[in-house]
Amino acid sequence: MKINFLSRIQNKIFLSLMLAAILPIGYFGYNSIKSTRNSLIDDTLRKMYLNVFAMGKDMDNHLKNAKGDLLYLKSSAPLEYLLDAMEFNDIASFTYWRTLLEKEFSNLIEQKNVYLQAGFLSRDGDEIVLVVYDMSRPIILPWKSLHNQRESGYFRMAAELSNGEIASLPLRSYVVKGLNLSNIALMRYITPVYNRNGKWMGMIYIDVVGKHIYNTVKMSIMDRAFKVFLVNNKGFYFFNPEWEVEENLLTASDSPENIGEVYSRDVASQILSGKSGVIMDDDKNLFAYMPVFPTEMDKNFYYTIIQMYPKNHISGGANDFEKLFLITVLSAILLTVFMGIIISKMLTNPLSRLKRGVQLIGKGNLDYRLDIKSGDEVEDVAVEFNNMAEKLKKYSRNLEEKVEEKTKKMEDYEKQLIHSEKMASLGLLAAGVAHEINNPIGIIVNRIECLKMENKNGDIPEKIVKDLDTMMHHAMRVSKITGNLLSFSRESSHEFKSQDINKILEKVLMFVEDSITAKGITMEKYLTMRLPFVFGSSGGLEQVFLNIVHNAMDATDGGGRIKVETKYTIGHSEGEARRISNETQDSSPSFTQGQNDKNKNGGFVNIIISDTGDGIPHEYKEKIFDPFFTTKEIGKGTGLGLSISYGIIKEHGGEIKVDSEVSKGTTFTVLLPVMAE
Repeated sequence: MKINFLSRIQNKIFLSLMLAAILPIGYFGYNSIKSTRNSLIDDTLRKMYLNVFAMGKDMDNHLKNAKGDLLYLKSSAPLEYLLDAMEFNDIASFTYWRTLLEKEFSNLIEQKNVYLQAGFLSRDGDEIVLVVYDMSRPIILPWKSLHNQRESGYFRMAAELSNGEIASLPLRSYVVKGLNLSNIALMRYITPVYNRNGKWMGMIYIDVVGKHIYNTVKMSIMDRAFKVFLVNNKGFYFFNPEWEVEENLLTASDSPENIGEVYSRDVASQILSGKSGVIMDDDKNLFAYMPVFPTEMDKNFYYTIIQMYPKNHISGGANDFEKLFLITVLSAILLTVFMGIIISKMLTNPLSRLKRGVQLIGKGNLDYRLDIKSGDEVEDVAVEFNNMAEKLKKYSRNLEEKVEEKTKKMEDYEKQLIHSEKMASLGLLAAGVAHEINNPIGIIVNRIECLKMENKNGDIPEKIVKDLDTMMHHAMRVSKITGNLLSFSRESSHEFKSQDINKILEKVLMFVEDSITAKGITMEKYLTMRLPFVFGSSGGLEQVFLNIVHNAMDATDGGGRIKVETKYTIGHSEGEARRISNETQDSSPSFTQGQNDKNKNGGFVNIIISDTGDGIPHEYKEKIFDPFFTTKEIGKGTGLGLSISYGIIKEHGGEIKVDSEVSKGTTFTVLLPVMAE
């Protein structure tokens, strides 16, 4: 007789245990490896982009400082008086003020140590002042060494400029291996000069060397695997880290001069697009790039800072995880085989005896009884088999009653199971979201702290420092917000204290005002002064107002209006106030009776946020505060915002109401009890 492999209980046990052990491990292991790789790539790209962004801003500030120095020379007193002397042909004054202007140029070059030369040309193209830096000190060229530059390109360029305009002239198309970028003049900034009467008298210029830029890109290489390049808009190298390696055997003749010779056309075209970004679809490398424009007048010429990182360096952490995964799978297989042998022996031996007894009864030996004392379910089967004939009639009479009873129990069990699965899903969702958000937030906070630590000498402007502080504040607030996502499965604690609602609203509106304005929406604020304080959590209230304002912005098209208003009302009717108080105590144990006593006078702060958007259909009004209910497109909303906001307001002892009309707009009103004086 042919026996199928799965016809044996022992084989089924082996196969079931194997599948139960291997399938979950394989599924979760594969997804974990994939997630690890993607996370490593995302983290690396984020780090690279922040690095090139910082270098680009540093280079841009350096070039802006050069233009500022040029304007400083233009407005200097020696130059103004020298122009007057030239206008009236006063030789004595001309000589005196020319000498002072030479010293002015020389002092600037010596102090800054980033300019190769500075000069002043008359309107006829004659060099009046020329100071050159020889890498150790500035040298003032004597009168006999000066020439006429009427036919030079930069003089003709200056003649076409208006008063106050600054033009840039690239002095190099590329830099080859063997040339030091720090000693090469990269850019010449030019501006015309006019006398007191508004007459064009000539031009001044300064040549910017690459010393500061060279130090910026070279010092940014924290890891030799991270390579930083500097190219112009044509792709020609100005800095290549390969040139800095002594063991590199490339000569100037065989060293690549353009990134198009090294990387694919798609990579080169993206890098040279004049926009910042990252590239992750290249087969071998990751890229981050940032353009820097020397002048606002010419967007056709720019430098691009590039950071490259090989993909094979990223897979190290994932490879370690793969090895651990393979060891886990092998261990699970061995354990499954061992457990399968033991369990099959314990189960199949009593079953063999049970099989023999059934065969005897089947042959007509009705007096035969099974005598199995295994102490488990098999023994129970034998006992029930012996009693089956005697109990069959009784079971038939009671069958209908028992079916109804079992059906009711199954329905109860099903409801409990659905509730348990829902709670488990919510817990997993909250934990996953918190983990995925906190990782990039941690990187952002770390990067901001690094930037602030590097600002020991005050090199970063105060405005940018304030912006960094604001970014730090909101990054930390995001971490607090993730805690509210768990409010459907467990209670979250907040630090409650007296709060100024107007200040909280001002902070929220400052955060979103640029986005609202950029969309073409008018923002109106009517904040009543000297509002009474409320007792609550600033982070929770910020989240509520930010969520409502974001919803208003999403629902309102350009040309629309969003209005934020605050006011103080003495209180509701006695019945309405009692209803809010009872609902608050029932829904939020943290808002105790003692805290509720802070509002004995019944006063409420009203926060009204209205928009002229699409409005909410009548059939959706009662659902907007339900968890996961949203009318937005997939990927643009989770449906948790208003539900969490509702819980936060209830926790504060307040109330949130909505009034909406389709095609006319929506108004959200938040009522918060004030603190007793």
